Amino acid sequence: MKKKMDEMQRAKQTLQENKRLEDERRISDQRAAENEERRMAQFAEEKERKMRLRAEREAEVAAHKAAIRQRMVDRQVAHLMALRKNENERIAGQVGGSLPFSKISIYQVCQVREAEEKRDAEISAKNERLRQVLWQTLGHNGADMGCCRSLKRSD
Repeated sequence: MKKKMDEMQRAKQTLQENKRLEDERRISDQRAAENEERRMAQFAEEKERKMRLRAEREAEVAAHKAAIRQRMVDRQVAHLMALRKNENERIAGQVGGSLPFSKISIYQVCQVREAEEKRDAEISAKNERLRQVLWQTLGHNGADMGCCRSLKRSD
């Protein structure tokens, strides 16, 4: 009987010990899962922070490039406006003498422009004829000898 009681006592102790170990394992697993969730949350926060910083940096770079392009456009516009103003003043001086530009008719401006275009065409034709004559005079019959390249037309 004493043996039976000792056996029952050992069985009871083993069951209690198993229950305690099972509880410890469950608590350990629960802590491990909580730690894993915490690490995953930290990783996600870090990744989101890096993505946000990257997006901010890309926006800064894009804004900087846009500002540079805008400055280039503004400079070019100012340059073209100055050219147009100078051309208008020159045309006004040629056509109207001392008249202000606003008093010049469109017809007069067109006449001046047509005359300039005609003069430019005549100069270009004259330059082409001189280039051809000089090229032939130097004895170049289609063979490029490496000299006088500036005379050869590069069409």
